[in-house]
Amino acid sequence: MTSPSFSVHSQREPETLSELLRVRAESQAEKNAYTFLIDGEMEEARLTYAELDQHARAIGALLQSLNAKHPAGIHSLQGA
Repeated sequence: MTSPSFSVHSQREPETLSELLRVRAESQAEKNAYTFLIDGEMEEARLTYAELDQHARAIGALLQSLNAKHPAGIHSLQGA
């Protein structure tokens, strides 16, 4: 099952993590989403919202191409 396309211009609030990520990627593309630290102190790398969205979409596409299924119990987590 694929979710409908979600845009920052949508009239409703994002309901899923992927929708929220899409909104951030569109509205704050170059803003830092994550900073990876070595030993909790030294910065190793950064990831912007646009980069995070791109990686997440690539992983999602790979999983779909492999016909991956939701693990048992995933439905109990939805909407929690």
